[in-house]
Amino acid sequence: MCGFITEKYQIEIKEAYDQVCSWVYEEERIRVRRHIGGDQQRIHHSNTDVSQVTFKHILLPLYVSSFRYKNKQYTFYVNGVTD
Repeated sequence: MCGFITEKYQIEIKEAYDQVCSWVYEEERIRVRRHIGGDQQRIHHSNTDVSQVTFKHILLPLYVSSFRYKNKQYTFYVNGVTD
């Protein structure tokens, strides 16, 4: 790409999927506990189904810049797609 720096995947799709599933299961467990309420719960079984998962690859202009202020580095990202 004409002298522009590009980002590559940092993890493979399968690994990302496994991480997301793990996060979803844990988040659902937290929500179940909140829904039950009280000081203590005993959850013997939980059934969370992850289905109809799709992956969308998106390429869009993304501008990354940074600046230093009071000896601290700040990085910001700008989505280059606007309406």
